Amino acid sequence: MIIRKMPIKVQKDMNTYLWFAYRFCIIAENKHLYEQWCNMHFMSLITYSYKDGVSLKLDYEEYLSENECFNDIFYIRNIKFDEMLSLDVEQFIIECIMSEKYIELELDEYYLPSSREYNKKHFVHPIFIFGYSSEGIVYYMGISNRHVLELFEEKISVVSNALKQGVFLNMANPMLSLVSCCRIISYKKEINNKYSVEETKRTLECLIYSKHNTGIINKKTESMIFSNDKILYGYDAIESLIKCLQRGYNNDCDIDYRAFHLLAERAHFLKSKLLYAFQSVGKDFLFYEDYCKLYNQYEILRLRFLKDSVKNRDFLKQQMKRDFYSDGLGKILSHEKKIVSKSLEAIQL
Repeated sequence: MIIRKMPIKVQKDMNTYLWFAYRFCIIAENKHLYEQWCNMHFMSLITYSYKDGVSLKLDYEEYLSENECFNDIFYIRNIKFDEMLSLDVEQFIIECIMSEKYIELELDEYYLPSSREYNKKHFVHPIFIFGYSSEGIVYYMGISNRHVLELFEEKISVVSNALKQGVFLNMANPMLSLVSCCRIISYKKEINNKYSVEETKRTLECLIYSKHNTGIINKKTESMIFSNDKILYGYDAIESLIKCLQRGYNNDCDIDYRAFHLLAERAHFLKSKLLYAFQSVGKDFLFYEDYCKLYNQYEILRLRFLKDSVKNRDFLKQQMKRDFYSDGLGKILSHEKKIVSKSLEAIQL
């Protein structure tokens, strides 16, 4: 039996959205690359709305160019639904793995035994294939029943069928048919991962002053997926989340747990990035303890939101609950602005 597996590591820093989490699991295998490259990226946020609706979404600013933001490290090729249907999926998977290419596939989890939705609900979600054996087994990363990243193995015929079913399901949706159902990812031979404190400072300024980072190309509005006039950046993005909570839970305030998970995740990320920036200029991060307390406040709010949402899916319809989260998030944001502004000033001195 021949088994081919490519390096991958389950990391816990980034897990709100799988299109970033899987790629970070490749980078995490290389400690130097992980430190150098990751500490210059994923600091600022955006809120946006899709053109077919008005619900507010929160994400990292890098989502505007979710493939291009990895250009320093990876080659990433998108495959659209119609192209995928013309391929021999099983042979395609084998050829990718044998040529050292990772594969991100959008599958219908109804047909995937390791999935939470197996034989329960039709739900298209990505898995990340990193290996194959000559006995027809695929090795992949996905979300477990415990809602965490885990490694799995499955028959290639099962994966192929789940992919095809996911393609048919998504092609029926005009918006989803515009995006790709597969991404092929491989390392570049020459990787540009040299850390730049100047780049970090520029990104922090964009965060503080709520500006678009010009180093990030807005591919989403180019592809007509986003409504350009509704994109907000940096701290304005968090402010819009607070205002959305204050207005009430309706069509333009579709906030779920992921927003609060992302806020806590980014706060943890930003703590390590600020520490690395201070170390790169030979200074002590004098506000480290303050920032640790700040991160804990985000984490407490995240856990409270998770608890409330498990109890009652419609809890945000209650004015008292909305006020609790909008007021709490407002206080935390005010605290973060002061710490990050002081940090940027200290790094620049």
